[in-house]
Amino acid sequence: ILLPGKVLLYSVQQNRATDNIPVDGSFDSITVYPGNNVFALSSSKTKALKVIAFEVSQDIDVSNHPFKGPENAPVTIAVFSDYQ
Repeated sequence: ILLPGKVLLYSVQQNRATDNIPVDGSFDSITVYPGNNVFALSSSKTKALKVIAFEVSQDIDVSNHPFKGPENAPVTIAVFSDYQ
């Protein structure tokens, strides 16, 4: 959602804004490219274009699944071996 001076990142799953990205207040148009985590901002006044790529992260519940290593490790790597 483009607002003056920022872009709100909205989660449909959570039904709320989850983050924001500060941008120049002159941007007045946003184009979203679904599935690519990319959107473009443009300004009709300054003729500027800005392309922003972002990452989406999601918590995965790994409780009651086999694991190797310490339970409180700071990183979890999930392997979906049925897709290999």
